[in-house]
Amino acid sequence: DGRLSGFVWRIIRESSSRRIALLSKEVDAIDTVSADDIDTINKTSGFTVPVNYGTLTGYFKLNNTKDPTANEDFRRFLAYSFNYESYKTVLKGNADLLKGVIPSGHPYFDPSVGNYTYDPAKAKAALDKTPWKNGGTSLDFVYVTGLDFEEQAGLILLSELQKYNIKLNMVPKVFPDMVSACKTPQTGPNLSMIFTGYQIPDQWFFFQWYSPNWDRPTGGDYNNCSFFKDDNFNKLVEKVRVTTDEAEKKKIYSDMQRTIHDRAVEMPIFVQPNILGFRKRVQGYKYYGAIAVNFWRLWIDDSKDQ
Repeated sequence: DGRLSGFVWRIIRESSSRRIALLSKEVDAIDTVSADDIDTINKTSGFTVPVNYGTLTGYFKLNNTKDPTANEDFRRFLAYSFNYESYKTVLKGNADLLKGVIPSGHPYFDPSVGNYTYDPAKAKAALDKTPWKNGGTSLDFVYVTGLDFEEQAGLILLSELQKYNIKLNMVPKVFPDMVSACKTPQTGPNLSMIFTGYQIPDQWFFFQWYSPNWDRPTGGDYNNCSFFKDDNFNKLVEKVRVTTDEAEKKKIYSDMQRTIHDRAVEMPIFVQPNILGFRKRVQGYKYYGAIAVNFWRLWIDDSKDQ
């Protein structure tokens, strides 16, 4: 009846190679379709690209312990230097730019906190407060090799930083190597693009910014690659997890969001849609808010193939 008895998982790192493999019918489905390839695949008979938004959220993680990103004003400079709208344009609109520290769909999202926007004047004012007001420094931008949307984000920032005599080194790595680097502040890069997404409200704060998750003998992981540490913030995370009064919980969540924003701990960028490419003979796909495909739900119907 076409139901799957199994599947073969292949790693194809380059987005163009994934597109070619799909359209040549070498594979039946591909993950992380490039925005540049969506129209091409959709316009090809027998293929489709569903685009669905969930909770997958992209951040620029800024190492709060290593210069120059240990400097709060330098972090604020970076946040004002990134051209968010241009990035959305590069992604052909396939991005929901964040309006705060966490997605607006979070039940305790506080719109009054706001987010950084591209503002060269504010960027320069922040940079002037640092030891690098004339530039002359460099930092690495670490991203997942083969993910063009991460590379594109780095290139947009690189173009802006050149205006201030600051060099951004583009450093592609496979994701396991990025995870390993994020174990300690010493090995963590100044700047990396990391995606997270949680279903339980407090997890956004607990996994990303609660320092006991990285400040321990076993180290941390990709969630906390900003290495933010603040005892008062930690106490708020612990308090909200045992608070039942809704008004008090709302205030705690608001205070935590404001702390992350006001101290420019890292740069919230966008909610990324889940973009998959399929041959139309693959049936049964439904999106449930996660980034994975439930293969056991799928079946093959060759009558749909063209």
